[in-house]
Amino acid sequence: MGKRKCSSRQCFTDFIENLPMKKYYLPIAIFLLSFILGYFLYHIFSNKFILSDSERLQLEVNSFIAYSAVISAIIVVSSYIKTNEAFILGKKPALLVQIVSRKIPDKDYQETVIHYENITINSFEDLTFELEVSTKNKCVNLDNLFREKMNMPGKDSRERIFDPVEELKNKSFDLLKEAQNNNITLSVNYKFTFLGKEEVVLAQKYNWDKKSNGWNIL
Repeated sequence: MGKRKCSSRQCFTDFIENLPMKKYYLPIAIFLLSFILGYFLYHIFSNKFILSDSERLQLEVNSFIAYSAVISAIIVVSSYIKTNEAFILGKKPALLVQIVSRKIPDKDYQETVIHYENITINSFEDLTFELEVSTKNKCVNLDNLFREKMNMPGKDSRERIFDPVEELKNKSFDLLKEAQNNNITLSVNYKFTFLGKEEVVLAQKYNWDKKSNGWNIL
């Protein structure tokens, strides 16, 4: 699927939103505005009024003190931003996802076990998995294996076990036959809402091993 196009205005907005220095806009703006204001005030006073050497020196000292105060304020604001960011990220849940293949009695292929664990103390309120099996020319969606918008408390762990051959056969995809001539990949993503924004995480990718008839991590 091709990359979604955007308007010039939207592309510019997305560029600004993703700038790594975005969180420092406020302190940088404060510094620049204070510098420009101080520069003009210094020249206005020094040009409009006839100052003695001692008065000019005092003006320069006062300007230095003012700039020092501004720099101190910038340091305080930046520290607050970093602390606040760390606090917010500490509220973000995260999953550890692992897929293993397990032998099925009387079958020449292995069943798939998806183990997933919330490794934080924060809860998911609308956890949704996205599973996709793909070859060079085909793509099969297996999102139906999980319920959408699940609630998952912190430190909770779960498993989903399924027969990959049968599940894919139900979607008109012959896994064992396709594996003879194609590279088959299983990608596992999960998504959830955090601070009103949808977060999409690529958990892992696996490749079907036609010798063991099971998944190997890429």
